[in-house]
Amino acid sequence: CEIAEALWIIENVGSVLVADATGSGKTRMGAHLVRAVRDRLWSTGRVRGDLTVLVEPPAVIDTWETEAISIGLMISKVSHGLLSRSANGGVRREETVVEGAQILAVDEAHNFLNAGANRKKQVRDSLADNIMLFTATPISRGASDLLNLVGLLGPDNFDDDTLEVLKRLERRHGIGGALSADEVAALRKEIQRFTVRRTKTLINEMVERQ
Repeated sequence: CEIAEALWIIENVGSVLVADATGSGKTRMGAHLVRAVRDRLWSTGRVRGDLTVLVEPPAVIDTWETEAISIGLMISKVSHGLLSRSANGGVRREETVVEGAQILAVDEAHNFLNAGANRKKQVRDSLADNIMLFTATPISRGASDLLNLVGLLGPDNFDDDTLEVLKRLERRHGIGGALSADEVAALRKEIQRFTVRRTKTLINEMVERQ
């Protein structure tokens, strides 16, 4: 059910933020979602390179690898740490992989909300058709976090009203400019269109029904 909801969001807006609670099986769900998106691209003839990339912290690489193997998913993995390093003397392999991905998944996506970080820039500048962000850590949803989420999810996927907010903010010299309460509320509402979230309460109810 959740994978179907996430797929619908990706089909309609291009990106999705999966913000399930800790212990909800987010990695397993994520692997199946990535596989489903890849299969959808193949079935509709929209594959242009079939490069599927996962950006993840080292601590969960083995978990993702296990889930990917179990469903026959070939995925190129990039460590958060390696993507954070600046290139010395040319473009690094990690940057090339992220930039060229057709499908890009980012685990622990809350670590990518620092506007000045190199890893955030690499994800923001990716040419991926579909972007999937995964996090179990609540995002503060302050103005800065909201704007950086828009950057990760892809500004082109947002409606005209949201883009107008971003343009007004740029005229106020970037993220340092103030957002009104109405503008913050509008960004929050817009990001909800991209979000799938199962809380612990919902998960417990599902377990009880089973």
